[in-house]
Amino acid sequence: MRHATARGHLVTATQRSEQQAARGADARRLTSWLRRLRQRQSTLSTLIPLVLLWIALTIASPHFLTFDNAVNVLLNAAPLALIAGGMTLALIAAEIDPSVGSVVALVGSLAALLSVNFGVPWPLVLLGALAAGGRSARSTGGSPPGSGCRRPRPPWRCSGSPGHRAC
Repeated sequence: MRHATARGHLVTATQRSEQQAARGADARRLTSWLRRLRQRQSTLSTLIPLVLLWIALTIASPHFLTFDNAVNVLLNAAPLALIAGGMTLALIAAEIDPSVGSVVALVGSLAALLSVNFGVPWPLVLLGALAAGGRSARSTGGSPPGSGCRRPRPPWRCSGSPGHRAC
């Protein structure tokens, strides 16, 4: 049996079913490609703007894509990466502590004051910064490991039962 198409060509039923099968295969390939794109969306939505920014900054400044600038960027990002890694571990352990940023600011400011304004040698600055960070953590409810102090449980981890002494 033959059918006329919009252009006036005659098409058999077999040819029509082959065309429909080809369109179905194309639709399945497109759907599969869109599914893979959606799975990689978070990576792509970060990577594409980053690459575009690198290209724009390289064009804007000849000093951007140099070894010295890369080292400078990595050195400036190192403290933030250390804090982020520590906070990730704290979140995984369900020990959420919102005071980490303020402790880092306090310890960094103290270290800068001691080394720049007072000329204290760096080993003593390091010890002073560690002591100030430990004291600050102790005053916000934390206790250093091995100190023998029992840490109080945060309120969001308490059972709420009457007579519960851990909270």
